[in-house]
Amino acid sequence: MLHVDLELDLDREVEDLFQYLGEADALEEPAEPYTPGLSETLSGEEKRVDALRVLLVDFVYEFARFVSASRRGAKDEVRLATTRLLDVLTVVDELPDHDSQILLRHQGRGLEGEGAVSEQYDYVLTLGNIRLDLPEVKAAIRRLEYHGYHTALDFRNALKTIGAAGINSFRVATNIQMPEEQDRLEKAFAVMSSYLQVVSARDKVSFGDPRWGTVPVVRDDAHEPCPNLTMLAAVNNLKAATVQSLVDKIAALMNKAELKDPLAQFPSLYHGVFAFKKMRELLKKTPVEINNARWLVTAAEGTVPFRMQSIVARFVASEFSRWSQEPSKLMDAIYVNDHGYVSAYHLADRLELVSELLTRAEAKAGRARGPAREKPVQFSKIATRNILDNLYQRLESVHPEILQDLIVGEGEIFARATKQSSVRRVVDARVLDLVSFYRQRSITKKKMKAMLRHDIEFGREDFANIARDFQITQKEAKNIVELIRGCYDADGHFLRKAFMDSIPEFSQHGSKVFEFLWHYLKEHMDRQDRVALLNALQVLIDQMRQHPQAIRVLLDDFLHDPEDVQFSDRNSLMLINVLLRKFNKEINKDIHMTPAEVLKVKLGLDEHAVRFTKEYIEQEKEKFLRKVRTIHKKLMDSLDAVDDTGHMPVRYLFTLEWEAYILLALVGGMTGLVVVISALREYCNPESPIYKLTKSQNALVWLLPIIQVLIRGLARLGDSNDAMLVRGLKSRETAFKALRKDPQYWEQVQRVMNLADETLIALSAREVDIE
Repeated sequence: MLHVDLELDLDREVEDLFQYLGEADALEEPAEPYTPGLSETLSGEEKRVDALRVLLVDFVYEFARFVSASRRGAKDEVRLATTRLLDVLTVVDELPDHDSQILLRHQGRGLEGEGAVSEQYDYVLTLGNIRLDLPEVKAAIRRLEYHGYHTALDFRNALKTIGAAGINSFRVATNIQMPEEQDRLEKAFAVMSSYLQVVSARDKVSFGDPRWGTVPVVRDDAHEPCPNLTMLAAVNNLKAATVQSLVDKIAALMNKAELKDPLAQFPSLYHGVFAFKKMRELLKKTPVEINNARWLVTAAEGTVPFRMQSIVARFVASEFSRWSQEPSKLMDAIYVNDHGYVSAYHLADRLELVSELLTRAEAKAGRARGPAREKPVQFSKIATRNILDNLYQRLESVHPEILQDLIVGEGEIFARATKQSSVRRVVDARVLDLVSFYRQRSITKKKMKAMLRHDIEFGREDFANIARDFQITQKEAKNIVELIRGCYDADGHFLRKAFMDSIPEFSQHGSKVFEFLWHYLKEHMDRQDRVALLNALQVLIDQMRQHPQAIRVLLDDFLHDPEDVQFSDRNSLMLINVLLRKFNKEINKDIHMTPAEVLKVKLGLDEHAVRFTKEYIEQEKEKFLRKVRTIHKKLMDSLDAVDDTGHMPVRYLFTLEWEAYILLALVGGMTGLVVVISALREYCNPESPIYKLTKSQNALVWLLPIIQVLIRGLARLGDSNDAMLVRGLKSRETAFKALRKDPQYWEQVQRVMNLADETLIALSAREVDIE
């Protein structure tokens, strides 16, 4: 049996940890970065992925059976369900390209067409880049022409069972090939089964309850029985008392941690244990975690949460029942970027819950520090501000129609549950203020759009709303609105000369003026107006000498919803690619798309703008990769569609990818290299599914130019290790020419191959990666 030195000088190790990290975020146990390529997850192999989704439905179904049997104390059924879960996990682990974990998280936003009760079984399962929820299961069954509607029904019922048990997150490792790994997994499931038998979402069980008598228990910093810490003892063959002594010491250190201390980074006591190198050397992580606040903050094993997210997560876990869905709904409402709500009812319910969190947070803020068991988490006014600031950003993604279904009252909001009825929710005054602001903003945006073609009157409330939105004065807001009104004719067409004449006045309003203009004008233009406006905005930014500020606005807008694509996205990237350069031939020309020749530019780049853009993209790497995948997925769907109904134009999506690859090639960085290489792997192989779709033959005129941009990008970002990829492209010259018997097309292929030769020369001369 492993012995733990209870006199371990953890205080000294905390100091060492602080020295190692400085004032930066503390790190968890190092993990290999998982960066899958575009070809595997975003190619036309949808049916293969759907088959995997069906396998994951089986996993959820078996897990629900395990949960149900555990709660009933049916030991034989628990053992059978555990065996079946191990069988499914073994199959899953043999599949390629995933991060060796299945994560099931409750989000509770409600499901379209499923009614208010659907928030209880609104879960999302992830395995690498595979995402699974009830709508995805239904869609996969339709695509597979699966003759068994009961699969979707079983999935729904399984999630209902899991929700009834108060499970808000469940994480299980899939790498269980070795006997000792399977043994640890079985021990972990046994502990979890015991906890599920005692704990019920409807029956809050205290530690003194006699039902805990036969269950091994390790308590957390709130003196509550913790299944994850208990599983930690079981999988390491340690007595619960031994682990209890260890975690008590670590809990005391975490509860003393101030905001800047490294230990404040960890969202749960369980993960705080592994902040220490000695603990990582002594202890094996449990392969199963249930209701761990860490998985409500970030889904990736190797991703470290932001410090304030962790502080809020620990506070939520200490204040709300761990065996409930309240923690997941709260963290989703505050920190998840890519969500909306299907009804005003669900939004109102969430806002009431956030209001309760604020009330509890302020009650704790400023209190004197007490013993760990009395005060498990220190909270601060900074965290309260963080909650409100993040809620402000999250509400921005709510659809205007849902906001209009909210009626703001005195200290409460009414949400239309149906056309005939409404529900009442008590809400914090600051939250009410945010709701009122966004409701009015949606009205003002409609006026701004209509103003381009009609004589629209703006009231004091409109100008106040604009001023607050962009942090300018009401006088400035009124002035900008009038300037914009003068830049359009009676038919709503952009007057470029009028705009250019107004640039000196626009510039007087500082950096916020570009954000204002982009926010309101980016979508309201036809092709001719788009070209003229983009050029005019470029001149405005150039004269204001504020390239990084404008680039931030454009990137924020581009990444606003990584799961969606807007027609303004191409405009964002096109303008960024212009702003990255010091000298632009396009400054006095109309911008149609960025020429590939800019990838030859080196000395002509604005170093400050490039550095800023690179750092931004690296910081938002996960969102940027998801956005690129979304674009590519829509491209594949459009290429394979029989008609264009409901699909974005293929040409638009190709030019959008074109602009994205040019941007990444210009700024460099690890994210750029990963995207360029993974995309090139797909495009440089004529056997890839993208060449076999319904419209692929006609799209070859775009497919080959994309290869040229990617090769040029690789020449800028890669090194000699990447030459093999280009040689692979060269070896397929005959196969590419066989795709189309057309002399002009063959000339295009030859240009690609000539460019490949130039790239090989550049890569062979470069022995190491360059920035």
